[in-house]
Amino acid sequence: TFPSPTMAEGLGSVKLKIGYTFPKNAAKSAGKLVIGVLEARNLSHLDNYVKIYIVEKGEEVKASKQKTAVIKGTPHPAFSEEIKYTLPFPRNELNIHRVSISVWSSGLTSHFAGGFSISLEELASKEGEFTAWFDLLDESTARSRYSIVDEPMVVGISSAKKGKKDDDTASITSTGTLKKEKKEKEKEKEKEKEKEKEKAKEKEKERDTVSERADIASPPPAQASLNPKSLLPAFLHLESRYDRPSAGEKNGGTVVLDLVELRRDATASASVKSVLVKDGKENNATRQKSAVAKTSGRSKSIAFNDTLAHALPSGPVDHTTRVYLTVHDSRDKCIGAMSFSARDIKDGNATGWFQLITEADGRAFFHAVSDETAAGEAEDQPSDGEAPQGDEQEDDEQDASSRFGRVGRQPDPRSHHDDDDDDAPSTSNFGGRVARGQSTRRDDDEAGTNTVSTIGAHHDDDDDDD
Repeated sequence: TFPSPTMAEGLGSVKLKIGYTFPKNAAKSAGKLVIGVLEARNLSHLDNYVKIYIVEKGEEVKASKQKTAVIKGTPHPAFSEEIKYTLPFPRNELNIHRVSISVWSSGLTSHFAGGFSISLEELASKEGEFTAWFDLLDESTARSRYSIVDEPMVVGISSAKKGKKDDDTASITSTGTLKKEKKEKEKEKEKEKEKEKEKAKEKEKERDTVSERADIASPPPAQASLNPKSLLPAFLHLESRYDRPSAGEKNGGTVVLDLVELRRDATASASVKSVLVKDGKENNATRQKSAVAKTSGRSKSIAFNDTLAHALPSGPVDHTTRVYLTVHDSRDKCIGAMSFSARDIKDGNATGWFQLITEADGRAFFHAVSDETAAGEAEDQPSDGEAPQGDEQEDDEQDASSRFGRVGRQPDPRSHHDDDDDDAPSTSNFGGRVARGQSTRRDDDEAGTNTVSTIGAHHDDDDDDD
């Protein structure tokens, strides 16, 4: 609490809750000042209001004038109002400013009933909030001083000024019931505030819990497989992140994809398009397109400097919402695609190099590769639409299978997750990926096809830790 530089003047007291916060930019603003005018006691008049000014070098700044409503018929008014200021001067000028608080009687003409003032520099030194009773001082003293006192006793006042006896006021002030009732009301308000805070915490906790358990609510498919013929001779480098929703936002957060580089022969320029897909349906309102990027000199790669961001629908961040990416050449022809679930992006699985896939399979898969693979295979891959022939087809199929590294796939709504089997080996590709180096085999029951199926995929406990 502040020191008490003067004694009470017998004009009554006022209770304030004062809060001061520092600004982010001290050169433009000295901060924010919030004054809660709670109540007053033992005033000399029955109809009263409170007036507040910012004072600069001893002069009241007229534009800063604010006042409460008039409370009539009592010398112990409860105002319960809040006055706010954003101080429009730099912090180094706090020492030449004060805040002036005064009580005025209301009638045909207003009369000064007492006041005080506090240096803003002193308030800033006590950053935070405090509540105190202040004695009202006479007009000359109030310009430069204040006095903090203990909670005053309620003193009875004759209502003869109004020409009648106020039995209610006399009985309340004589028994001290008013003081007790106000304390009880304040306690009730504090309890209500605490309940609201607890409810807000519970909602936040519930939202985080739902988000963390999204993989259980919407599990990935039991097995992810990708036809190696779907892999195209082009590679895209991405950096991604998930941003939680800010307070007050009603969406499920934001996924951000930074486009870094494209490697593909015979492509002088390219752009990337994206759209959100929910339960297999594209949301046209979410469509985005990057700027067209071009190669530099003899470089075979295209460097992007663009970002695609999508606000997710409210609810858990799971595998039912995907971001579908398509890469286009200068004629707007699609040269490859891929997609990531919102959960993939949140778990960090959408950062690195990815090989482009055909549009059809790109809606459900992404295929991660190493930097070396992206640098070395662009020239070795067959051209667009050209499939391997004869024995080469089988060799290429095996090579593609061994290069799978990580494969992400859209979840199968028919698949289920059993919490009781977490410790047992499972064929579930948790998090929408297949582990690097995992063995694959050709399906002998479908001779003549190029389908590659995954063997021995296991549940990845790391994907459960968000």
